Amino acid sequence: MGTSSQGAARMPPALVGKRFHPGLERIEVVRDLPDYLENLTAKWQFSYENQLRIAVLKLHEDREVAVLWTNRSEDYPLYKMVLQRLHEHNLHLEQSLQIETVEAVLAELARKPEAQADEENIIRQQAIDLAARALSESASDIHLEVTSKTCDVWFRIHGDLFRQPSLSRTNGETMTNVLYWMAEATSRTGSSPDPTNTPQDAKIERTIKVGSRLTKTTIRYASIPVEAGWDVTLRLLPESSEGPRSLEQLGYDEAEIAAILRMLSKPRGYLGIVGTTGSGKTTSLQSMLTLYHKLNDGRKKTRTLEDPVELRIPGARQTSVRRDANGNADFPTYLKATLRNDPDALMVGEIRDEETGKVLQQAVQTGHTGFGTLHAGDVFDGIDRLADLGIERSIMASGDLITGLIYQRLVPVLCPHCKLDINHAMPVLARDHLERCQRTFGAGITNVRWRGHDPNCKHCKGRGIVDQTVAAQILYPDRLLASMFGRSDEGAIARAYWRSGLVRVPDDVQPTVGRTALDQAIKKAKWGSVSPLDVEARLGRLDSEASPAEERAFLSMRRPDLLLGAQLFEKDSVPA
Repeated sequence: MGTSSQGAARMPPALVGKRFHPGLERIEVVRDLPDYLENLTAKWQFSYENQLRIAVLKLHEDREVAVLWTNRSEDYPLYKMVLQRLHEHNLHLEQSLQIETVEAVLAELARKPEAQADEENIIRQQAIDLAARALSESASDIHLEVTSKTCDVWFRIHGDLFRQPSLSRTNGETMTNVLYWMAEATSRTGSSPDPTNTPQDAKIERTIKVGSRLTKTTIRYASIPVEAGWDVTLRLLPESSEGPRSLEQLGYDEAEIAAILRMLSKPRGYLGIVGTTGSGKTTSLQSMLTLYHKLNDGRKKTRTLEDPVELRIPGARQTSVRRDANGNADFPTYLKATLRNDPDALMVGEIRDEETGKVLQQAVQTGHTGFGTLHAGDVFDGIDRLADLGIERSIMASGDLITGLIYQRLVPVLCPHCKLDINHAMPVLARDHLERCQRTFGAGITNVRWRGHDPNCKHCKGRGIVDQTVAAQILYPDRLLASMFGRSDEGAIARAYWRSGLVRVPDDVQPTVGRTALDQAIKKAKWGSVSPLDVEARLGRLDSEASPAEERAFLSMRRPDLLLGAQLFEKDSVPA
C-alpha cells in the first residue's frame, strides 16, 4: 500500500514532506500534484461525495497511479475499496498522497481537459510546422520513431534518410495521436489511434504554408508497432502549381518515351508500372495518364480507383476506395461500379487480389485501356505477379492483353556544385568498388562523379544530392515474347530472349530492347549525373547482370530455335 523506494526516489522534491502515515506523503498545495494524465475516480463514476474524499490519478508511466486522499479514519474503507479496484484493473499504486481536502483538487482536475486541449493545439501546430519544414527540404517522407525515452525524427530526402532534432517521448506520442485525429474519418483504419497494438493507415488533407506560398498537401499516415514503441511514416504528396512533371523531367530518354507513346496509343490493353516501395511508380503513372489525356484531346473518359487518391491527375475522375470498419477496401465492387460508368480508361492504383485482377482482365478484354502499379523486382517478375493476381496466362500470351510493362528505380542526382571526380573521390572509395568502376567505365571514368559532402555547399546543404532520376526497364513485347508469358516455366527463357536483343519492335522503340534499369543507371553515371555508389546501392553491383552475349549463349543451349526464329522474323510482323 505504501510508496516503493523507487517511486519515492522519483518523487519531485515538492512532494517530499512530513509523513502523517507510513508510506504517505503530504501535499500542502494543489500545484504540488504529480504530473498525471487523467482522473480515474471520475471515470469510474464515483459519487460526487466520494470524489471529495479521494482521487485516483493515472500517471504517465504505464499502469501506474497515485492515490490522493484525506487520511481520515472514516475514509479508510473507501481507500481500501480503491485499492481493490486498482487490483481489478491491474494498476500499480506508485504514490499514496495526503491532502487536507480533495475538493480543491477537483477544480484543478476540471481544468485539465482545457489545458490538454491547449497542449494538443500546440502539438498540432508543431506537426504542421514539421511538415512545412520537410516540404521546404524536398522530403518525400517524415519518419517518427517513438521509443521508451524519446521520439527520433527523420526526413527522407531524394531517397535517403537524414536525421532531424528529436522530440520527447511524450511529445512524440501526442504528435502521432494528433496526426491520426487530423485525418479524414473515412480514411482511418481504426476509430481511434492505437499505434502500440495494430498497424493503422489514414489520409490527411492540409494546405501548408511553405516559405511564402500555400501548398495543398496530402499526407499519408501509416503506423506500425515495434518493440518498446511504434513507428509512424508520413508520406508527403504536395500538389504542384506547375502540374505533373513530364516523362523527360522524370528521367525517361527518347526511346523510352517513344515506347510509352506507342503503349498509350493502343485502343486497349494493360500498361503497368512495376517497382518497389518508394520507386516513384505513382508519380510516373500520373505523368503517363496526363499525357494520355492530352493525346486524346480530352475525348476519352479516365477513371481511377485508389487507396486513397494520392496525386491529382488532370482530366481524370478519381475515386478513393473507402474502407469498412475492419479497415478492408472492397476494390472489386468499386471496379465493377466504375465499369458501369462508361470509362475509356481506368487506373487501379494497385491490384491487390485475384478478384480485382479478374475484373481488370475482363475490362481490358472488353475494349478498355487499363493502368496500374505492381510491386515486383523487374518487368518479368511483373508478369508472374499478374498471374498470381488472377490474370490468365493464356490471355497474356495472346499478345493483346499487355500493352507494356515498365520497371523503374530512382537514383539520386548529384549536386553539380560539389560532386567529386575520380581524383578527389579515390581516397574514400573501397578497392573492389573502384575496380568495378574501372572495368565498367574504362577510359570514360574521368567523366564519372561521386557524391561530395561539403557542409558549406548551400545548393545541397551538405547532402551531395539535389534530386532523383528514373532508371527504367521497358518491356514492349513482340508476339513471340508475349507467347512465352503463357507458361510459368518459361520466365528465364523469356528474360534471356529479351535481354539478348533479339526481340523485334518498331525502330524508334528498338533501343529499349534488352536494356535493364541497371544499364540505364550506368549510362547516367557515365555522364556524371549520378554516382556509381548510389547505382550499386539502389540497383546492385555494376557487374551483377548477364550481358546480351551471355544470354544468347544461354539460348543457344536451351532454345536454339529462338535464335533461328529471330533471324527469320520479318519486320512487317512487328507490332505497330
